[in-house]
Amino acid sequence: MRPLWMLVALVACSRERALKEACEVREEPDACEVLAARYAYGDGLPKDPARAITYRARASELCARPGADATKCVGVRGTAPLTLDPKAPVAAAAEVLDVVIFADGRTSADGKVVDDDALRALVRARVHADPELHVVIRADKGATHGRVVQILEDLKQEGVTKFAFAVGPT
Repeated sequence: MRPLWMLVALVACSRERALKEACEVREEPDACEVLAARYAYGDGLPKDPARAITYRARASELCARPGADATKCVGVRGTAPLTLDPKAPVAAAAEVLDVVIFADGRTSADGKVVDDDALRALVRARVHADPELHVVIRADKGATHGRVVQILEDLKQEGVTKFAFAVGPT
């Protein structure tokens, strides 16, 4: 009989393989998003920000394709309205910028690691092109409150008025 820790490891490994197959072979964006979150937070997988960014970008790419299944894109860039008002009409997805703040202070925008100046320049250009730009902020649980507030203030100074905070797995 195998020890419990070994069984848990086998289940985790088979889940990772199944998610990778769903993301990479069957091109399911929700599976890519789950892998991104697990790598970002170290949830059942080794913490790996680079892989998290790669899988996050893949999910965004799959959801940006014409005819993408919106039910598999909930929470993925540009696919779900950010309003919580149940009476509000569901319109076409607004332009969304996905910002991730890692525990080590690094920041990514739409899957690419950027410094603060580059983030501000990107946001300025996106707001100029679409004043209704929505920004989804995902902060690693190890990110400092000060860093999150700094990014939020930078975004506000560049004209962003619509924010959402994504909640990762516990």
